[in-house]
Amino acid sequence: MRSKTGGSGGAEGSGAP
Repeated sequence: MRSKTGGSGGAEGSGAP
């Protein structure tokens, strides 16, 4: 379940950019 990636080069999965 992925939320927001953050936008620029982030880890997908959480809300961490």
